[in-house]
Amino acid sequence: MKVQVKVFPRKGVRDPQGEAVLDKLRRLDWLELPVNQVAVGRVLLLDIDTKDPNVALATVSRMCKEFLANEIVEDFEIKLSED
Repeated sequence: MKVQVKVFPRKGVRDPQGEAVLDKLRRLDWLELPVNQVAVGRVLLLDIDTKDPNVALATVSRMCKEFLANEIVEDFEIKLSED
């Protein structure tokens, strides 16, 4: 089963990388449309050996809570697919 995990800064937590990207976009004058905020996170693509979505979700959720995400300052989303 294919699993996509998105890890991103928790709302209300300062995101220095996002701030730097936004600042650079503004300084380069690439903003034809106003951008108020940029959040920089990461995407992890996992291929796990199960066909049971409940097992996949429980296992990957535990991975996120114990290792892949810092729940103090980050949130995560998990998306499963059988592709």
